[in-house]
This record gives sequence, C-alpha cells and structure tokens, in this order.
Amino acid sequence: MRLGFIADVHAANHQRFGGAVESGINRRCSQILAALRAAAAKSREEGCAALFVLGDLFDSVRPEPQVIAAVQEALRAAPDPHVLVGNHDQVSTLAGDHAVGPLGPVAAVIEVPEVVTVSDAGQELSVVCMPFQPGPAIEWLPAALGNLDGAAGGQGRVLLLHLGIEDEATPGFLRGAHDSIPVAKLRELAQQHGFAAVFAGNWHKYRAFPGAGAKIVQVGALAPCGFRDSGWAEYGRLVVWDSAAETYTSYEIPGPRFFEVRNVSGFTSAEQAKAAGHSVYLRCVAGGEDIAGMQGGLAAAKEKGHAVAGSVEVDGADARAAARSSAAVAQSSTTLDEALAGYVEQMAIPEGVDRAAVLAMARKYLGG
Repeated sequence: MRLGFIADVHAANHQRFGGAVESGINRRCSQILAALRAAAAKSREEGCAALFVLGDLFDSVRPEPQVIAAVQEALRAAPDPHVLVGNHDQVSTLAGDHAVGPLGPVAAVIEVPEVVTVSDAGQELSVVCMPFQPGPAIEWLPAALGNLDGAAGGQGRVLLLHLGIEDEATPGFLRGAHDSIPVAKLRELAQQHGFAAVFAGNWHKYRAFPGAGAKIVQVGALAPCGFRDSGWAEYGRLVVWDSAAETYTSYEIPGPRFFEVRNVSGFTSAEQAKAAGHSVYLRCVAGGEDIAGMQGGLAAAKEKGHAVAGSVEVDGADARAAARSSAAVAQSSTTLDEALAGYVEQMAIPEGVDRAAVLAMARKYLGG
C-alpha cells in the first residue's frame, strides 16, 4: 500500500509579492494552490491510497472564504485526503476551534490524536495521527502514544506528527523548542510502539534522518513562506511511503521559491529554479557600491522571466558594526557630551554628510 504526505502548505493571500488579485485570490496564493493541486495529482498518479497533509494547510486561523473554497477543490482531486491540524491552523485545543473545519465535506479532519485505518485492495494499514498540541512535545507525545496503544496494531504502521525533528545539525536556537522532539527520542518511541516509519510536518526544510530502525522524515514545506526559507532543493516535496517495501520516495513539486542573492552569480540558481518550473522571488542584498549591479541583475532576471518579483536591500552589516563601535566609545565616556561626540565620530554616515552638523543638531535636540 502507498500513502502520500505533504506538509506546511500555508495557503493564504500573502501580502509580500502578492501580485494581482483575481476572484479573491492573489498571484502568490494561486501559485501555492497550484502546488497543492500538483501534489494531489502526483499522489494519485503514484497509486497512493490516501494523501495526508501534516499540518499548517492554512497560514492563519482566518483564511479567506475564496481560499478555503480553492483548497476544497484541490483536495477533491486527492486520493482519500486527511488533514492534521497544525499550529497555524489552530486557535485552541477546543473541539472545532481551528481553520480546517470547513474542509470536512472533502477531507477527514484530524484535530485530536487518533488512529486512522487506511484500506486498499483488501489491505489495511494503521496510521497514528498526532496533530499539533501546545506544550513541550517531549512530555505530551509519549503520553499520547501510550493512550493510543490499544487502538490499533499490526505490522508496518506509521506515525504522523506536526513537530520539528532535531539532531546535532539543528541550529542551537531551535534545539529544545516546545514544538520539536529529538530524533533519538523519536527513534526510541518508534521502536517502543512498533512504527515502521515516522513523517512530520512543522519545520520547513525537508530532511531524512538515517539510522537503524524506523524511517524518519521531516517532510518540509510544500510552499515555503519567504526568504527565511531561502533556497530550492529543501522545499516543495511530496513523500510517498510504500508499506510493503518499507521504503519512501520524495518527489519535487513546482511552486514558489525564495532566493537571497548576495552577488551577481547568485542569479544562476534562480534561473535553474525557473527552468525546473518554480516561481522565483529574489531578495538582493548588497553593499552601497554594489547596489547598482544588483538592481541591474534583478531587472534582467525579471525581463528574462527568471523571477516573478524581487527587491534590492542594503546590507546592514557595516552599519551594525559601526553602531557597536560607536556604542562602545559612548560607554567609555565620562560625560554625556563626550559620549555623544564619540558616538557621532564612529557612527556610519552616508558619504557627503557633515559629521559636525550631525553633532550640532544632536546637541540641539538634547537641549544644549
């Protein structure tokens, strides 16, 4: 039996680079919906008995009616769709207090931990579904799995989560987050409860975690949300699980992609992504002397159709360094006037601006 998994669709009329609106749906939302339709079609093409959305189908708890209707239409084309409630979908843990409820006529909505039995050609597979829950996952997940142990068993069952999976490669600021769980603990739980595989939404980068025992995969965002999801290869995946072979395959689904470009050669990646069928957005970051080159590169990328939209921003690294230096000088001063003079002397000022005039104006505003 085959099952399909996508996650973090974040369907919404996102404001940045939203573009033209047609029938209540802007350009960027249309690209997200196209990715959802493509994933639904691909899951059917691959013979999946069901398609599971592992949370954050919507970007907020109040999606527009037109967006809800379009998502309903996309899911109608999917094989036996199931939708787990994610943190972006959820208002509270009270029954029905989330954005996914209107999908009930076209999909099975999973708002509490439960076991779903998927049937296909006389075969049955138990799928344990854990939608988002507030609080530390390291505490509630073991308890929730214990509560479901008697509900269904059998060989090859699968665990679905809306949680980040962390390991030694996870950035320090993300480790120990309440909505994540260490891969070592997850592997231990999989062995304890008899899972052949674990698939998770929530964190946006696609990652597979090698090791003995259960297959563990962070499915990643079907539609990355912006430049914090910069790049190409780690986003936009449909993962298909083959329960008989106990293997999975990842398929790339075209959709919006975001690139932060810091030199002219960075436009090559955008061109490659466009050639692969993605809708490309660019943020070009440059120092003062490189801004004109970046503006020209962005204009050329748009003209050639390699980018849908983009922006050019000044790299603030030099200004931040100068501000830190200025603050250090000010802190070492003994009087306010000395501190002010030292700060202005060190601060980053555009070329041609008179520092003495800046200092005089600052003294005036400070009353002397």
